[in-house]
Amino acid sequence: MISTPNPSVAWTRLRRAPQLHVSCRKVTEKIKDRGFVASEAFIGDAGFRHRLNDKLPDASKLKDADSRPDPSEYKIVYEIATNRNLPGELPFFSKVTLKNALKQLKTLNFNVSLSAIQVDPSLEVKKKYKPKKDKKAK
Repeated sequence: MISTPNPSVAWTRLRRAPQLHVSCRKVTEKIKDRGFVASEAFIGDAGFRHRLNDKLPDASKLKDADSRPDPSEYKIVYEIATNRNLPGELPFFSKVTLKNALKQLKTLNFNVSLSAIQVDPSLEVKKKYKPKKDKKAK
């Protein structure tokens, strides 16, 4: 996997179709933007494709970085680090955000999918600490 200028987005060629991976720990508006901005730059910006091609291994390079790629030949995979069932167990607003992102990308004619990356339970534990109150001398 080769990182693009945005460290959360990576380009790789897996299975039959090249895939753009968008990874995150939380579903927020940022995930929508990451996938959309990267895919839009890939399709619409030859300069971006040239810079991307420079970072790809020879087997994954675009044959012609000047030509506009056909989005239907590419798949965007949203990878979310969670032990929840996706998308059913996501919070309501996360589902809405994700649904809108998938809809936008499908409108551009990309193939889009969602994938859960299982998290080690010891890493999933969250502890919340309250800040200590500053006791002023009287």
